[in-house]
Amino acid sequence: MNAFLNYKRIQAFKVSRTAMANGVNYAYVVAPFLYEQSVLGFFRKVVFSLFFRLHISKFGSGDSELLLYYSCRHKQRADYDYIPRRLRELLGVRCDYIESSEHFSFSQILHTLKRLPRAWRDVRGYQTKTWQRLSCALLIAKYRFSAERTFTPLLQGKQKLVTFCDAQSPENLLTQMANFSGIETFTTQHGQYRILNSVNISSDAEAYDNFVSNYMLCWGEATRKEFVKVGFSSEQFIVTGWIKQWFETSPHAPCGVFGVMLNGENGKDSNISLLDVAKSIASKQNYRYIVRLHPWSKKEYYTRYLDDCCAGIGHYGLLSYLEQVDFSLAHMTAASIELLHANAPVYLLNDGRLADIFCVEGLSFGSKSLIVEAIVKDMDSPELVKERVQALSEWFNDDDAQNVRIREVLLGERS
Repeated sequence: MNAFLNYKRIQAFKVSRTAMANGVNYAYVVAPFLYEQSVLGFFRKVVFSLFFRLHISKFGSGDSELLLYYSCRHKQRADYDYIPRRLRELLGVRCDYIESSEHFSFSQILHTLKRLPRAWRDVRGYQTKTWQRLSCALLIAKYRFSAERTFTPLLQGKQKLVTFCDAQSPENLLTQMANFSGIETFTTQHGQYRILNSVNISSDAEAYDNFVSNYMLCWGEATRKEFVKVGFSSEQFIVTGWIKQWFETSPHAPCGVFGVMLNGENGKDSNISLLDVAKSIASKQNYRYIVRLHPWSKKEYYTRYLDDCCAGIGHYGLLSYLEQVDFSLAHMTAASIELLHANAPVYLLNDGRLADIFCVEGLSFGSKSLIVEAIVKDMDSPELVKERVQALSEWFNDDDAQNVRIREVLLGERS
């Protein structure tokens, strides 16, 4: 409940508009940092604000009217890195490209502290403890400097801006600045965004609460419908499919092993519930199972929840994983969409924390007995399973003619 109250405070801070300056609401910019409420988190934010400076790397002639921006190289996610790389391939010389990174800088402390008095007034709309407001003010001061010294020149002569994810602080800042300058803004989808509530709230909610672009290049109709629920216009969501490097997969003979795909660390409780169901199914149905970790999860944390039926745990690549399993159990992870794309059966556990977007007939089940019933039934109807999986795949990820769609939207080309 404390997490949900904190979420409400963050959103109220945005609505208060006390942190507005030159068309930018800095409450949006710093929102992703405000979910961390620990003392250690406070010191991290202070150090980051005082000693790290945004650095820009530029690629291209600088003369293009379209600017592509990526700020997440530091996350070391190949699937993230692929999105801007693929967009650059599609857009060619008709777009300029920039990446940002944070570099240690002693001089940043001067720039941040100079802007702190104004930033302290900005956080009067953030109703929280004084020390948390201080860390928030420091973040705002840091990003004010980035806006003034780094970002303003980048938008000169631009007509369109495309970001990787406008929920990310620097990309959110540049997008708001572009909007204020009359530049058309786009962002891309890199996970299965879903509306969260008091049961499953996390910083993932900023995928929609921090959406400030004019348009999103989204995966499918499922995402479009989800954003419409919270008040956005359906026309803002242009279905292009998941921008991802897909690999061909082929079916294999049954091997008596199923897979368990875990959520990220925001879903630890559901991960444990998922493993409990896996152990029960394995023992009662004479199966073994392997566990596919989220890219940022630690193997050591989850080994305590496994039993002798577990045949392996690790950060399996998709192809390696699919070659080893007959079907999969999952919860609230975009990896489920990968499996649907590969025509692989997946069964989601609805433990009360599953977002509504995943509560689709034939995909989610409210108990282990219902999952077992569905698995047994599907074994007798492989063609019906294939039809169901293909329909679900298109609902979540419609990437037909993706290249043509993207070039049409961003370059104005007509097929």
